Amino acid sequence: MYPAPVPNDQGQADGPSAAGVGTCDSCGLEVEDLASVRRVYLDADESGELRVADTVAEIERWCGPCRSHYPHVEDEPRTNDEG
Repeated sequence: MYPAPVPNDQGQADGPSAAGVGTCDSCGLEVEDLASVRRVYLDADESGELRVADTVAEIERWCGPCRSHYPHVEDEPRTNDEG
Protein backbone atom coordinates (compact mmCIF):
# COMPACT_ATOMS: atom_id res chain seq x y z
CA MET A 1 0.00 0.00 0.00
CA TYR A 2 1.01 3.59 -0.57
CA PRO A 3 2.48 5.03 2.65
CA ALA A 4 0.22 7.59 4.24
CA PRO A 5 1.54 10.71 5.94
CA VAL A 6 1.67 10.57 9.72
CA PRO A 7 -1.14 12.53 11.42
CA ASN A 8 0.03 15.64 13.22
CA ASP A 9 0.65 15.50 16.96
CA GLN A 10 -1.92 18.20 17.66
CA GLY A 11 -4.89 16.01 16.74
CA GLN A 12 -7.69 16.59 14.28
CA ALA A 13 -8.58 20.17 13.43
CA ASP A 14 -11.91 21.45 14.74
CA GLY A 15 -14.38 20.10 12.20
CA PRO A 16 -13.92 19.89 8.45
CA SER A 17 -14.36 22.91 6.22
CA ALA A 18 -14.28 23.28 2.47
CA ALA A 19 -11.42 25.75 2.72
CA GLY A 20 -9.84 27.98 5.26
CA VAL A 21 -7.05 28.88 7.61
CA GLY A 22 -5.80 26.39 10.17
CA THR A 23 -3.65 23.33 10.73
CA CYS A 24 -3.18 20.76 7.97
CA ASP A 25 -4.29 17.35 9.26
CA SER A 26 -1.61 15.65 7.17
CA CYS A 27 1.60 17.60 7.87
CA GLY A 28 0.64 19.87 10.78
CA LEU A 29 1.56 23.18 9.13
CA GLU A 30 -0.47 26.32 9.83
CA VAL A 31 -1.67 27.43 6.38
CA GLU A 32 -4.35 29.44 4.60
CA ASP A 33 -5.21 27.07 1.74
CA LEU A 34 -6.88 24.12 3.47
CA ALA A 35 -9.34 21.95 1.58
CA SER A 36 -11.53 19.09 2.76
CA VAL A 37 -10.34 15.76 1.37
CA ARG A 38 -10.62 12.02 1.91
CA ARG A 39 -7.35 10.08 2.10
CA VAL A 40 -6.87 7.41 -0.59
CA TYR A 41 -4.63 4.36 -0.25
CA LEU A 42 -3.15 2.84 -3.40
CA ASP A 43 -1.96 -0.67 -4.11
CA ALA A 44 -0.21 -2.18 -7.12
CA ASP A 45 -1.84 -4.99 -9.04
CA GLU A 46 0.09 -7.95 -10.48
CA SER A 47 1.24 -5.92 -13.49
CA GLY A 48 2.50 -3.06 -11.30
CA GLU A 49 -0.34 -0.68 -12.14
CA LEU A 50 -1.54 1.42 -9.21
CA ARG A 51 -5.19 1.18 -8.22
CA VAL A 52 -7.28 2.54 -5.38
CA ALA A 53 -7.25 0.05 -2.52
CA ASP A 54 -9.25 2.13 -0.03
CA THR A 55 -10.79 5.58 0.35
CA VAL A 56 -11.10 6.65 3.98
CA ALA A 57 -14.53 7.90 5.05
CA GLU A 58 -13.13 10.48 7.48
CA ILE A 59 -12.82 14.01 6.12
CA GLU A 60 -9.46 15.71 6.71
CA ARG A 61 -8.24 19.25 5.99
CA TRP A 62 -5.08 19.28 3.86
CA CYS A 63 -2.82 22.07 2.60
CA GLY A 64 -1.88 22.54 -1.06
CA PRO A 65 1.50 20.77 -0.85
CA CYS A 66 -0.04 17.66 0.77
CA ARG A 67 -2.80 17.64 -1.86
CA SER A 68 -0.14 17.78 -4.58
CA HIS A 69 1.96 14.94 -3.09
CA TYR A 70 -0.49 12.40 -1.64
CA PRO A 71 -3.42 10.53 -3.21
CA HIS A 72 -6.81 11.85 -2.14
CA VAL A 73 -10.25 12.80 -3.37
CA GLU A 74 -11.70 16.24 -2.81
CA ASP A 75 -14.69 16.09 -0.48
CA GLU A 76 -17.81 17.30 -2.22
CA PRO A 77 -20.47 18.86 -0.02
CA ARG A 78 -23.78 17.02 -0.17
CA THR A 79 -26.86 18.84 -1.38
CA ASN A 80 -30.35 18.44 0.07
CA ASP A 81 -31.51 16.29 -2.86
CA GLU A 82 -28.77 13.67 -2.28
CA GLY A 83 -29.57 10.70 -0.07
